[in-house]
This record gives sequence, structure tokens and C-alpha cells, in this order.
Amino acid sequence: MHYHTNIRSSFFFVLSNLGFKKTIQTVLKNTLWISQYYVLRANLDQISPPRKSRVQYCIKKMDVVDITEIRDNLKSLGPIDKKELILRLFFYEAGFKNCYVARNTKGQIVYLQWLIYPYENVIIKSRFGSRFYPLKEKEVMLENAFTFPRFRGLGLLPSVSAQLLDIARQDGYASCITYIRKDQIVSLNEFTRLGFKITKLVREFKFLGVTRRML
Repeated sequence: MHYHTNIRSSFFFVLSNLGFKKTIQTVLKNTLWISQYYVLRANLDQISPPRKSRVQYCIKKMDVVDITEIRDNLKSLGPIDKKELILRLFFYEAGFKNCYVARNTKGQIVYLQWLIYPYENVIIKSRFGSRFYPLKEKEVMLENAFTFPRFRGLGLLPSVSAQLLDIARQDGYASCITYIRKDQIVSLNEFTRLGFKITKLVREFKFLGVTRRML
């Protein structure tokens, strides 16, 4: 009963934020959708310093205050960004709690991104085994970066990513894996500049709401 209640509450949360038409379009898109993703890896001791972000910021782990603020601000976003941010909130609720938010000097949330550790393999295997490889002992993963619209193009993606990779390196981790959709050229360029190398191209299939990558 609890599981079905969560599904219903999630659906109505999406409906209340996206509206009926966009929700139906999202459901239909997930009925059958094929895309391609690059798998990229990097050694953490070989990360190149990124260009400096044009936004001054501080990062911290996301907490309930941040989540409440993000939820409250959903209605100010366009439909595509709203959908992407809702998916990230669901990702957090799935159990991945090492999400970092960047706030600028005015206290605004400008960016968020996940750093995922090997001890979270239990979540990967139980809920995301068709999307991610299990992490090796000294390997981390960067996932689900999101820059808020007003702050795009200002260098937050490479700057925060490099900062999170440095956190992982200082904690004793040696490498990082990430997945980037083939058409996200800006992200691909930024990660290759950091020192990531493409190791594989995989297809992703979405069918009746189930996502599977041909890993």
C-alpha cells in the first residue's frame, strides 16, 4: 500500500507542477524513447584545473531547507527545466543523499550535482542497475548536474564538478565515471577538458516508464 501511495503522490506532484498537457506528453515520451549516452572516466589525480566560474559560490550538501526552497521555486521555471528538476528530486528520494548545492553570494541556489560513492551500490543495484555500472572500490560517479537557467554559461558545471572531484580525491578515491547524453555537446566538451575520456557509447531505451541502457 505504501509503495502505491508513493506512486500516486509522485504522479500528482508532477501533475501539479507540469500541468496536465505536459505530464501526458512526458508519459507518452517515456512509452518508447531511444537515445545514446557516452560513458566517460577520469583518474582523479589527472584532473585539469577548470576555468574559473563567473559566479562566486559556496557548496554544501543538500538538506531539507534546500529541498523546500527548490520545490517552492519550481513554478517559476519553464516546463523542460521543471521536469528535469522534478526528476532530480525523485533521484534524491531514491536514496542518493550526497547531492551538493551551490549558493551564490546572494544566497540563491544556482547549481546542484550528485557525488555517488561505492557504498551506494546497493541503491544502484536495486533501483538503477539498468542505468549505471556498479562502482568499483575506489571509484565515484558524478550524476544529475543542474544549473538554474539564469546562471547558465557562467562556468558552474566544470568548476563545481572539479570541486566535487577534489573532495573525492582527498577522501582517497582514485577515479570517476559519468554518463552524458550524446547531444549534450557543452557538457561533453567541459568534461573532456577536465580530463575525462569517452570509454563507451551505449543506447538507452525508455519503454513504459522503464529506462534501460545497454551497458
